[in-house]
Amino acid sequence: MRDIDKKLFKKLSILYVEDDDFTREEISFFLKKVCGNVTNATNGAEGLQAFQTEKFDMVITDIQMPVMNGLDMVKEIRNARLATVHGGLSDWGEVVTR
Repeated sequence: MRDIDKKLFKKLSILYVEDDDFTREEISFFLKKVCGNVTNATNGAEGLQAFQTEKFDMVITDIQMPVMNGLDMVKEIRNARLATVHGGLSDWGEVVTR
């Protein structure tokens, strides 16, 4: 990665929402090496609460989770006009946009 890219990534604040412990730990480990701030949540309800209390540049979320799934979390964020949501990824390799 070029120096300018590294500097840009170090400024990012990311919310990562994933219910699977192993996946969350692995992806968070990588994100923390590249990005400035990474906050984890284990379901959509925790993610929504974190999003309402902190400022994030990006949200990366799983789709299927207990308590509140990723799509419902995104709808709540969008309905509350907390952010503009452009898309997301699922573990099935699809890009979901709504």
